[in-house]
Order: sequence, then structure tokens, then C-alpha cells
Amino acid sequence: MRVSSLLALSVASVAALGACGANPEPAAPPADATGVLMARQDARPAPSTMWKTRDVFNAFWSDVAGPGRLASNLALTSAGALVVTESPAPKVGAEGKVTLYPADLSVRIPGQRPAVISKAPKAATDTRQIIAASAGRSGLTWLETTSTSLAMQDWRIHYQPADGQPRLVGDSDALYKTRELPPPPGGIHPQASADGRIYWAAAAPDRTSVNGFTALILAADTTGRTAPRPVVRNAKLPRVVGSTLYYVVSPDVAPGKLTGRFEIHALTAGVDKVIASGVLEKDQQLERLVAGPTHLAWYIGTANSQAEPSADPDEGCADRSHDGCSIFVQKLGSAEPPTRIAASSTGVEMSLDGSLLGWGSGSSNGDPGEYLLDLNNSKLWRLGDSRGCSSVSIAGSYISWGKSDAAGRCGVTVAQRI
Repeated sequence: MRVSSLLALSVASVAALGACGANPEPAAPPADATGVLMARQDARPAPSTMWKTRDVFNAFWSDVAGPGRLASNLALTSAGALVVTESPAPKVGAEGKVTLYPADLSVRIPGQRPAVISKAPKAATDTRQIIAASAGRSGLTWLETTSTSLAMQDWRIHYQPADGQPRLVGDSDALYKTRELPPPPGGIHPQASADGRIYWAAAAPDRTSVNGFTALILAADTTGRTAPRPVVRNAKLPRVVGSTLYYVVSPDVAPGKLTGRFEIHALTAGVDKVIASGVLEKDQQLERLVAGPTHLAWYIGTANSQAEPSADPDEGCADRSHDGCSIFVQKLGSAEPPTRIAASSTGVEMSLDGSLLGWGSGSSNGDPGEYLLDLNNSKLWRLGDSRGCSSVSIAGSYISWGKSDAAGRCGVTVAQRI
């Protein structure tokens, strides 16, 4: 199926949120005494004048999927469409055994019938799950796994150009002759580049490694005609902007090479440069990275017991003394230190497009708020609160964020900015 008219995946430049007519916007939020933006305290509610269309899509997934089925969104396109995975609800059998069912992948444009991109196998024993997707200028990329274990994760990487058919570009079983592979730190997250490549992270068998595996970044052509090949070893969190690959080197993937610090690299046309670096205190890890044409943002989490949530679930992580549980925003090419944002949660999921950075805490403990930061003027907006499914995605003029209710249901709202 051709999906060019459905995806409209061109990445439009994002205008500043300041262009909201006569809306009396507040000044940029103040920083605390240490120069840190405090997300919970400093964010203002997003004004209604921000939106051209407030509810392009607004629904709980249980209502979308129907009785006995599950659905969730994996990505947002610059046409305001949602990339959705849907499957029958898991079945709990004797002795607590859980049976998972294979999932469909579809693109949903509000007001139109869903366009199925990948149909679930008919075999009842197939456990194929689609757990990640990215929508870029050239097409749609997604990750499938048959694993039902948190400790192991095989993978198949698929790509569908905006004007073509899906094709398999990478298969862990074919490459490594095994499905017993641990998930790499930070996840696999395949993404397409502007020069016809797909990049993703993997854990490759390595007899010389202490744990038997090495974290690396693989690449394959979007044609699917060539086998995946390693691009960078001892690296994680690949992110692609145009034809540039950004990635992280840190002690968890490069033991013995880096101690107590991290590096963020940019690889363009074979030239590799360190563009950001920093200190990691004991128990800290750089867990998330997003990149755009003008900025980078990363999240540093901590396992420090003193930074764990208190009895107040909204307090989250407060490891301010060592910069843990914080988002850092760096302007590319700038000699200025990165801006630090105290996230007040034990994990975040981020999205960066143009001049906007969005984030939520996912299902992590801590602040369930969903935030939007204008990188042009440092204005910080709060889109909502979504306990257990806090998320923000940005694509062109569209923004999506999670919603939840007292019954624990999760859903999503999509809006178009002015």
C-alpha cells in the first residue's frame, strides 16, 4: 500500500510559540538560585490561543480498540496522523501464564479509516509485537520482536517509504543466528536518515566481552538488499537528523574507555566529532537523547537511593545536588553550558522538532506532567498530567500528549498549533 498521502512525512520547520497574536503570554519562567529550570514550578498552562485546532484527535485507546483489544500510539507524523499498534488483549491462563497475540500496525488520520501497514500473522502461536516506530521525511520505520522476556529481545527492522511497500532491512536471527539477545542500553529505536540508511542500536554477541555482548550501532540501506553492518562499537542511543548520526559513549557501553563521564558524538560523511560531554556521578546514566537541527537534549537518571521518590508520588527524583533526574539542552555550536531542567521524575521520554522540546515521564514514578519548552525564548508550557502514560510527541505543527483517567485508562490528544 502506498502511504504518501497518508503520512505526509516531510519535516516542516517549527515556528516559535510566541506568534500567538494578542495572547498575553507570561515571561520566560525564572530559574532557581542555581540556574536550573524547575519543570513543576515554572511551567504555565498552555493557553487555548496556542492551537489552530485543539482536538484533532482525542480519545482513550480502550474506546478506539474496542472490547477485548489493546491499542497504543508509537509515533506522530507531520500530517497529524498517529502510527498505532493494535492487538487482542493478553490472555492470562493457568499458573499465571500470559499469552500475547501478534499486533497490527496502522496509520490513523482523524476522520479516515485506518490504513493497515503491517498485518498481524494469522498463526495463534506467533507472539510478534511492534514496540517502536519513527516517522521521518522519507517514510516509516518500525521494530518488531517475538520476545516475551524483559531480559532478551530479538529484533526485525522494517522500513516503508512514503511512496512504496514495506521491506525488511534487518533481522537479528539472520545476522547473529540467535534470538537470545539482551536489549541494548537505551533501547533499539530504528530511524531513517536522509541519505537512504536505517540506523539502530543492538547488543551483538562478543566472546571477549565480560557479559558476552557488545553494544553497537548498526546501519542498513533502506532498500533491504544489503546486510546490516556495524557503524560504531561501544555506543548507544542513535539519533538521526538529516544525514548526521548522533550517539552516546558512556561507561555502561564502553567499560574501561570512559570512567565517570559521557560523550555525545556526531558522525557526518565519515567524520566523527565529540560535540558534548559531561560528568556522571556514581549510579548515574545518560538514559535518553534527542537531536534536532539546532539543539541536542539528553536526560541523566540516577539509581541513588536518596533520589528515589518519597511517599508523595509527585515528588519524584530530587537528586539536584548531583544533577541527576535532569534534562540538559545544548545549542549546537555554542560554547555556553547546557541549560538544565529538573524533571522531578525517575524517567522521561522526550521529543524534539525544530525549536520545540517536549517530554513526559512515561510510566515512571514522579511528576506526571507533560511539558513543552520553546527553545527560542525558554517559555515553558504544561500541556497536561497523565499518570502512567505521560508523553509528548512533536511533528511539524502537530503535538500529541497522553491522557489518563481515574480508572487507569490511557489515551492521547493531538492538536495543531497556530
